[in-house]
Amino acid sequence: MSENALKLRLNRKGLLRGLKNKQDGIVPTATADAAWLTSLTPTVSSLSFAVEPNMSREPRTANIEVSSYGITHKVIVHQAGREPHFDITSPSPINFPAEGGNSTITFKHNITDKSAPAVKAEADWLKLAEPNADSVAFSVAPNKVKEPRTTNVSVECYGKQYDVVVNQEAAAKKPFYMGLKSN
Repeated sequence: MSENALKLRLNRKGLLRGLKNKQDGIVPTATADAAWLTSLTPTVSSLSFAVEPNMSREPRTANIEVSSYGITHKVIVHQAGREPHFDITSPSPINFPAEGGNSTITFKHNITDKSAPAVKAEADWLKLAEPNADSVAFSVAPNKVKEPRTTNVSVECYGKQYDVVVNQEAAAKKPFYMGLKSN
């Protein structure tokens, strides 16, 4: 939460934009039309207020009404949207045995709109589920060849791309038996 002090301007005679003289000691009332503006503290010549963090990408606007002697002035407060930040919280690489299996790649957002990322993988042996805002599940098919394999799962959100490496062990080599034939 940030604290802001708004200095209300006085003219040469000490009048507050149409309000009575500040020397009379009357403190104006102040109300806000948004819950994210808190701790409104008017004095004879200033107004302090706190601003809650904006957890959305969208900018927002609120109004504060300052009233005294039947005269009301509107103060408009603008707050920028939060710059989105996105992180992969799963380890990389994710390793699988030759038999395959299932896993999940998890994400973390710093804003409340939590867009689901775009996720893709080129390998036909890795199948992705539909991603949600917090994760994407995937499965790895059994590896039947005697070579290990690797692919990347590409995760893109808010214009940033991350790659998660997926490794899979080679198929087990079958034992070779050389038998003797008897007559």
